[in-house]
Amino acid sequence: MINTINNKKFETANEAYEYLHDAIIQHGTEFGDTKALFNVGFYITNPLANAITNKERKWNIEYAESEFQWYLSGDRNITKLGKIYGKIPPIWIKMWEPRSGSFVPNEPVVEDGGPMPWEA
Repeated sequence: MINTINNKKFETANEAYEYLHDAIIQHGTEFGDTKALFNVGFYITNPLANAITNKERKWNIEYAESEFQWYLSGDRNITKLGKIYGKIPPIWIKMWEPRSGSFVPNEPVVEDGGPMPWEA
């Protein structure tokens, strides 16, 4: 596929999400157990309009803010996210299990200096 997404402008994050979601479904490259687009760049002209309103996405602003606060904390332990959000989201348990075989809530997601799950 010829990349025609670079430098495309979207007004809102949701507009970008809708467009890129469709592009991934139609033109995404198989990558592990998912699909991806590579070398894509775009602009969001109204970055304060950052909520994803697509109902299928089930985007949750409380969770998004909690996860962002966790990243900013620098604490690689998943229990930190659980303390901020009120529980450890199932997606993080699911990402943990392939690495260690079981979820151990008091251990770091990864050893210090190692990649976070999305970096591996």
